[in-house]
Amino acid sequence: MDWGRKELGLEDGAYNWFMMGMREYTCGRCLLSFGCMTARHVCPFCKRDFDYDPADYHRKIVCGNGGCGKEFGFYLFHVSDRREKQVREEQRALVKTLLKKREVLKARAARARGRGFKDERNETVIKERAFRMGLLDSCPRCGYNVATDPSPDAKRFPLKTAQVHLRCCTDKEKHRAYQQRLEQMKLSEKKAHGLQTKQEDFMLLSSWEYQGSKVDELWTLTDGNLKTVCEKYKLEKKGSRTERISRISNYLNSQSRLLTDGGDSDATNTKKRITSRSSKGKKPLLITAAPSSKLKKKAARKHKTAVKGKSCTKA
Repeated sequence: MDWGRKELGLEDGAYNWFMMGMREYTCGRCLLSFGCMTARHVCPFCKRDFDYDPADYHRKIVCGNGGCGKEFGFYLFHVSDRREKQVREEQRALVKTLLKKREVLKARAARARGRGFKDERNETVIKERAFRMGLLDSCPRCGYNVATDPSPDAKRFPLKTAQVHLRCCTDKEKHRAYQQRLEQMKLSEKKAHGLQTKQEDFMLLSSWEYQGSKVDELWTLTDGNLKTVCEKYKLEKKGSRTERISRISNYLNSQSRLLTDGGDSDATNTKKRITSRSSKGKKPLLITAAPSSKLKKKAARKHKTAVKGKSCTKA
């Protein structure tokens, strides 16, 4: 389904969050979810697919298809401040839901590994037994499907048809071809799973940046995201997850102190600087930098009295 159809039922601003990799949406026809990394992107000129990266959203790109090579960009719709604030709250809830889902899948995989190693021979025997009992439609050897067999016997006696087929299924070539087809299906599923995981990882990263890159929300990022942030800020990537978070938090805190000129209500977080103008024969006046206008005015008055030769303790 093309973007912008009424079946999606989305607002204009949804395109911004979709192309930034922040959100996934559900198709109105097949009810499957998709994101910017799992969807198909088509060039507006040659109408052929191209690989999209969320980092390209705020710039123009050149179509890499042969014979095209034209430059194009992407729409950016206006979103009101009120709606953007609502989206930030919704995004925070979506991130928590995604992290809970990942924890459940991780625990389930750990329980599955604890049951012992997987024996392919026993798995084949179990599938053949399930096929005889009618619990599987396809033969685990050659892929024959009882449900799609047009013969009258298969429709009237499906269990008996499956049992007879399994006794006569001895063609090695068909078995080999079916196994190759299963391998291709597994590779396709693995690729789709990788794209979905990449989509979710980038969704966590873009949501963190959209929320303002807060230090207290660094725990929502994956290890790969933490490495990406370290590369962005030119920090050391090696070490444990805790060490990466510590480096990033120290960097962000130092940047915030520089932006606010070191101002903080706490005296331990204030920066001190030496004023360039001072009276002759007197020590340079130390003024504590703070964002409060009252403190700045008070410091200015102290400096003025010091220039006149009076005691700098007077207000």
